[in-house]
Amino acid sequence: MEVLDRVLAQINKSISSDKILVDQKTKDEIVVYKITDDKAIIFTTDFFAPVVDDAFLFGQVAAANAISDVYAMGVKPTLALNICCFADNIPEKSIEEIICRSVKLE
Repeated sequence: MEVLDRVLAQINKSISSDKILVDQKTKDEIVVYKITDDKAIIFTTDFFAPVVDDAFLFGQVAAANAISDVYAMGVKPTLALNICCFADNIPEKSIEEIICRSVKLE
């Protein structure tokens, strides 16, 4: 983590805006960018290895985990971007189940 802190410190020197309300400077995994006095955009990403063997369930867990960062800020999410990375040997059906479940949080 010390290496990451040093690298991010370099970025922090070059990025400065009064529109950025929350970012990595406060060790947050979320960025809040002010649009107007009463509107802001929140960006967050999560990346982690599967915590369950069931691909369909993992898609749901991954989506809930990512969206919980937004809810933790007291905000209702309106848009999500799914970023995935899979090894070549993962069955297509598993990839389909993960992605399809991540967009259906019922």
